[in-house]
Amino acid sequence: MNARTHDQLPTVHRFAHKFNIRRLQQQAIQLAHEPGFINFTQQPGVDPTHEDSRGIGNPNTAIATESNLGVQEHLYTQPTAQYRNTYFHEVVTQFQSPAVRVRLVRHHPGTHIRPHTDFDPTYAVRVIVPIFADTQVINHFWRNTHQESYHLPADGSAYFLNIRWRHAVTIAGPTPRIVLMFSLQDQQALAEIPQGHTASNVPQVDAQYT
Repeated sequence: MNARTHDQLPTVHRFAHKFNIRRLQQQAIQLAHEPGFINFTQQPGVDPTHEDSRGIGNPNTAIATESNLGVQEHLYTQPTAQYRNTYFHEVVTQFQSPAVRVRLVRHHPGTHIRPHTDFDPTYAVRVIVPIFADTQVINHFWRNTHQESYHLPADGSAYFLNIRWRHAVTIAGPTPRIVLMFSLQDQQALAEIPQGHTASNVPQVDAQYT
C-alpha cells in the first residue's frame, strides 16, 4: 500500500487504542520537578547530560524550534534510562511501528503554540496522548481555506495529528497541558483509517484561534 499524503488523511484521528490514563498521570506527576520539555529518546552518541541534547528547556521557547526539528525526527531513536521500563514506553510500543523522538511536553496555562506547519505523514506519523488537558486546551488546524478546532480530552486516547496542515494550540484553562508525543516511522497505524476517508472521527468545537 502506498503511503498517503496529508491531503489524503483526516486532520485528526482517534486511534482504537485505549490506555490507562491514571497510570499516565501518576508517572507524569512524578516528573513534575523536571522542566517542561523532556526527550525520552535521544540521538545515539550524543551526551544525554548536555541540556540541548536532552531536549529539556522552557516549553515556551522549545515550541518555537519544534517545527524546525521535523527533518531530524528519525535521529532520535535511542531510549533514555528515564524512559525505559515506564508506562510511557509501554504505551508507545503498543503501536507496531518503531517510534522516534518520544517526549513528554508540558505547557503552562495561558500560553499557546503559534501557528506553524511540520512534516507530511509520508515522512513520519505524529501521535499524541493527552495526559492532562483542560477543556480549554484547543488544537486548531487550517485545512485549505477552513479552520478546524478540536479538544482532545485526557481520557487514555491516542490521536494522529495531521501536522502538515498549519496548526496551533491554545492553553486557556487554569491547568497545564501535558502530552506524550512521538512519531511513528511508517503508516501501519493509519491502516485503521479507510482509504479515501478524510473526515475526522473527533468532533470539532466552536473555538476560533485568536
